[in-house]
Amino acid sequence: MTVNSYLTHLTNQAIVRDQEKLSIQRSIATLETHLKAHFGTQLKSSFIFGSCSRGTILPRTMDAQSDVDYMVIFADSDLQPQTYLDRLRRFAERYYGRSEIAQSHPTVALELNHIRFELVPAIQNWWGSIQIPAKTSGYQSWQDTDPKGFNDQLTTANQANGNLIIDPARYLLTNEG
Repeated sequence: MTVNSYLTHLTNQAIVRDQEKLSIQRSIATLETHLKAHFGTQLKSSFIFGSCSRGTILPRTMDAQSDVDYMVIFADSDLQPQTYLDRLRRFAERYYGRSEIAQSHPTVALELNHIRFELVPAIQNWWGSIQIPAKTSGYQSWQDTDPKGFNDQLTTANQANGNLIIDPARYLLTNEG
């Protein structure tokens, strides 16, 4: 096997195919519907972030740990992180009772047949910053995060480096020689 054929094979494996992509999109839409129905006005907003939002998620056949990171921002912001984690766990148990559900600090992991969701509880402080449970405090306090800003930084860095950060195998295949 040549390096080129190996990289071609690897690149082809790393693409989430249409059927799997549609299945993930349906699961995201269903999750959003369930979250709104369950939490109503307790929910300020929610969105995907991470590799799924950047289009770099790997298929489960290539990475069994592949997941969809999903931030759930609660409207009230005066409680401890564990309270919000408990709320998300109860939500998952109600709507996905037959699925595997576990607290995986600082998230609630929801394992479906075809994809895993990492539900991240968050609050928005009075000056608008998003906060998630802080690892440094054993997830007992909050820390600032900016998942959309991180995505923007990664995209900018990727473009400035000839797209070598997100997809080096595809870059090598198309820039051979």
